[in-house]
Amino acid sequence: MMFTIKKIGMAVLVGVALTQVSYSLDFQMPDGNNSILGQLQQSRVSWGDNFYKIGRRFDIGYDAMAAANSQYNPQEIPLFFHVQVPSEFMLPPGPRDGIVVNVAEKRLFYYNVASNQVMTFPVGIGKQGWGTPLGVLKVIEKIVNPTWYAPKDILQALANQGYTNVPSQIPEGPQDPLGAFALRLSNPDYLIHGTNDPASIGTQASSGCIRLFPEDIAQLFAEVPQGTDVRIIDDPYEIGWNNTSLYLVVFQPLSGDPALDLDQIDAQLLYETQGMNVNINWRKVGYTVLTQDGIPTKIGSAQPL
Repeated sequence: MMFTIKKIGMAVLVGVALTQVSYSLDFQMPDGNNSILGQLQQSRVSWGDNFYKIGRRFDIGYDAMAAANSQYNPQEIPLFFHVQVPSEFMLPPGPRDGIVVNVAEKRLFYYNVASNQVMTFPVGIGKQGWGTPLGVLKVIEKIVNPTWYAPKDILQALANQGYTNVPSQIPEGPQDPLGAFALRLSNPDYLIHGTNDPASIGTQASSGCIRLFPEDIAQLFAEVPQGTDVRIIDDPYEIGWNNTSLYLVVFQPLSGDPALDLDQIDAQLLYETQGMNVNINWRKVGYTVLTQDGIPTKIGSAQPL
């Protein structure tokens, strides 16, 4: 009987360990103009689960999990129900080279041209009033065990809120907000780094830097060479192809961003498909814009001319 109990106990421990494993999301570069990666998954809700824990197991951020499962209260996910894991992605528009961060999606893509692969990770970005800067930057320095130095504007903002005993720097260790690895950008006030607050990944929570799960920044840090381009965009919707199928993905606008304009999206779809024989399901377009669930949705198909 004791042997059986030990076996059950070991099985429970193994199960708990497995729930902490994050799935590395590496994909072969799609051919031609194809933009769709991965596929949707489901996860059964277990004791103690929430969107953060489930998302981390699949390398998905908190807001993405909440948007894909808007029928549930994030604080009260029904036990043993299945939630949707939005692990299908559309590559951002533009060159497929270096690092691309879409702040609207709260996701980073790294194109490894040498291996013809794409790595993608959820990120935490700047909160309202402390936005992550848009534009094209470069990785100018790779830092192991970085020390966090408090920017003057952050110290001033905290002082205005009554926090006057804030340290001006935090060395490596469990209290370091930067985690174990950092990539300094050519706008040197901003980093791509780890975190000591993994529950913030996939949300607007930083002072402008780009945060990754500790396990993700370790993987990205090992792959990205100094000098890599970093293109930061804010695209709340994207249009792409998977062979002859046309897809649309819509993300919830960031705090402080304007609401999405359906007419603008319709006009962009017409522009992207001009000169082509494409059947577009406009009702599905409207529904996708309404739900803003961050999941690539097939909205049409191309036919031979």
